[in-house]
Amino acid sequence: YIPYFLAATIIAKQPQNYGFTLKEKKQLPLSYDVVTIEKSADLTVLAQSAETSYKVIRSLNPELRQSATPKEAYELKIPEGRKNRFINNYNALPENERFAPQFITHKVRNGESLWTIAKKYRVSVHDLAAVNKIRNRSMIRIDQKLTIPVPGMNLASIPKSAMSGYNKLTYKVRKGDTLGHIAQDYSTRASTIRKWNGLKYGQHIYPGQKLTLWIKQG
Repeated sequence: YIPYFLAATIIAKQPQNYGFTLKEKKQLPLSYDVVTIEKSADLTVLAQSAETSYKVIRSLNPELRQSATPKEAYELKIPEGRKNRFINNYNALPENERFAPQFITHKVRNGESLWTIAKKYRVSVHDLAAVNKIRNRSMIRIDQKLTIPVPGMNLASIPKSAMSGYNKLTYKVRKGDTLGHIAQDYSTRASTIRKWNGLKYGQHIYPGQKLTLWIKQG
């Protein structure tokens, strides 16, 4: 078989010299629309807004190495004919869902606690502990560097209030959560959270479970 292989290799290099004509495969140019994304945004959210799949968005924007657009303005390519629908769908989302969470670094000072830091940056103690993988919320040290989610980029979504004087919050349970910790973070009681969600005493919560919380305005 070696002579056949060598002959095929020689012919492939200069097929016209041996009476062969190879047809070139024409590649059709990709057709797409372009939209400008002001800040870093999750590609899954962008795909949903464009009414397409995550895979399609990645294939149209191969230069993206992560699952989000860059922090600076970025021209995103989406399937052709979807621009108007994308703009309508994307603008209809709350800002905290449109953009990926941004983070800054805080260096712990003498006298600070996780609670005072969370209050300073207007984030929940739970989100602050979760982002920094802190289990014991009383154990932070001076000069420790904490990652802080930028204000307005909370990890839970807050729909319009359906209860006078309160905001309804949908909370997604994370690994290690207890009703006691969640209640402490949102200034309520575990028994009250059970009542809101129809949970029996002793009934366990699990990661990924969604809980309804009612938070007093102001």
